[in-house]
Amino acid sequence: NNTGGGGGSGGGGGQPPAPIPPPLWDPSVTSAESTKLVEYAKGWVEELPYHNCDAHSQSLGGGTTTTMMVMKVPGKKERFVMVMVPNRRSELVCVFRFLRREGLAPPKMLDKEEEGEGWQHDEAAAATNARAPIRRTMRTMASRRQRQPRLSMLHRMVHAARFVGLLPTLKQAGQRKECPVWFTVSEFIKAGAGDECEHAVLLWHYFQWIRDQEKQRGHALHADNLPSFYLVLGSAVAVSECYFVLESYPTDPLLGCLWDPSTGKAFPLALDADQCPLVDIGCLVTSQNVYANIQWEGRPTVLALTSGGYDVTDTKRWRAFIPSESDRDYYRIGDCLQRELALSYAPPAARDRGVLLEEVISDAVKRAVMEWRSRLKRPRGHRRIHTYFSIEASNCISEVVEQLEAGSLMRGPRVRQRHRSTDGALENLIKNRALRGTAIGLTFISIESLLQKVKEQSSFTCLDPDVEFVVAVRCVPYPCGVFAVWLYFGSIFPADATKSDARRLSLKLTRRKSQKDSS
Repeated sequence: NNTGGGGGSGGGGGQPPAPIPPPLWDPSVTSAESTKLVEYAKGWVEELPYHNCDAHSQSLGGGTTTTMMVMKVPGKKERFVMVMVPNRRSELVCVFRFLRREGLAPPKMLDKEEEGEGWQHDEAAAATNARAPIRRTMRTMASRRQRQPRLSMLHRMVHAARFVGLLPTLKQAGQRKECPVWFTVSEFIKAGAGDECEHAVLLWHYFQWIRDQEKQRGHALHADNLPSFYLVLGSAVAVSECYFVLESYPTDPLLGCLWDPSTGKAFPLALDADQCPLVDIGCLVTSQNVYANIQWEGRPTVLALTSGGYDVTDTKRWRAFIPSESDRDYYRIGDCLQRELALSYAPPAARDRGVLLEEVISDAVKRAVMEWRSRLKRPRGHRRIHTYFSIEASNCISEVVEQLEAGSLMRGPRVRQRHRSTDGALENLIKNRALRGTAIGLTFISIESLLQKVKEQSSFTCLDPDVEFVVAVRCVPYPCGVFAVWLYFGSIFPADATKSDARRLSLKLTRRKSQKDSS
């Protein structure tokens, strides 16, 4: 017993779309919901007005079930809506039962204001953030007294999204689920890894808790414009099923933002739609309901520009699974599956462990680079390829790498002050030398995964006899045994070598052109 639904109506012709075919139901799959609710869900899916809908089956608990409906809308990518999802017991439950209305608190270390280490806000720090266009719009709408709570809330949200983005996925951890089940937030935290759906559910709980905390603080002028948060199920550029969290403002949808829970990145709806990986919204999920997108348009930015595009009360655009509270009682919908009122987090590792991990990673990278270079083809006239590492350059770059994690969390004035102190040393370093390299930021999973990222840069293939390599590592501990790793690997050599290389390349191209002309 299960259900699923789908989204997307026909083209722009105005003809009423044909109802979708009924989904496949397998009696061998059990359900934690009442029989009335299952039958109602089946009818609700059948009545969704979509064109050319195909039912996609999934294997679950020894049987075959359809937990979603995939809608093939003409001229658009596939769109899907999920109403029932399997829990860890392989029982189908309503998807919104995984969401707790009050939200859940993130680790306390992510809330610096409560620990007396308040954030400082200024114009330059805000302008460097990805959501600067949103805040600039906010400044034109509110006074400084009104926008200060919004900025405080935004910083908390950025910290929470960063932590969720650092939690490894099952694919990164080298694990996989036996069947496509959903875990609760507490089960996800205990496991230490999860799918994209668990990341999205966790981030939604954090944002909901931050919103409620802001509301309880009693900012009267600010409370009327607090955002609403939705769990978004949709399709990305190269993925047919993806999960995001939507931050929606009722007064101005363009102030909203889409958050990618797997990376912690924010995509403002006011920016170009091409920058957001989500291309079609199938449904929005709250702690009380599922809203299927029954309008033809599903692009997030276009919906924000459309009047009432995100108004889930508009029955011409969104179809609610539970129309009223009386229906919840009639169908005997269960309580939230997340029973714990607070999550238990393992404390972050000591800084000493982070320093030790930095040394291990740095040594591993140096050994790997020397091994990779030993396999390169030697230039003519060279007996062997030498590999040297510049201690001076590595120490200088290390000071810059230390700021990358703080910069990703918008610690504006502090980062700028430390950045100015390192500008002079960095300018002296590259005054007569050329520096080429890339900073890699990711969650620490294994040494092998880091070495693979370094190898993909191909910086170690430089055969200039005067080249030296730069390695700088910074490991930042987070709760639940998570480390944010920033690794810089690059090469440094005299600037004259760069000019000579360019001169040799220019002569080579000129010689080739002259040969073609003569032939």
